[in-house]
Amino acid sequence: MFSKETCPFCMRAKDLLDDLDVPYKAYEFRFDREDRIVENHEVRRYLTEITKQTTVPNIFINGSHLGGSSDLTDANSSGKLQKMLEAKNPKWVDPAT
Repeated sequence: MFSKETCPFCMRAKDLLDDLDVPYKAYEFRFDREDRIVENHEVRRYLTEITKQTTVPNIFINGSHLGGSSDLTDANSSGKLQKMLEAKNPKWVDPAT
């Protein structure tokens, strides 16, 4: 999950994953007072390029892009999240490294 510490949608997504006992790694972007990213510009650009999503949280499950907080909630409600958690994607490359 790519996240922002003060983002309520990110907190909601983390809370849901915690409630489900799903381990995750959160990469936190830092923003200035005007909500401009102050580091990791290349990672942010790459994420936007591959996902077409400019908002956080930007969530990946086992290498597959899921979307944001509402996408996570919907996937959990529909059973899609469980299927994604059971899938494995050996081609996954961590975009933050």
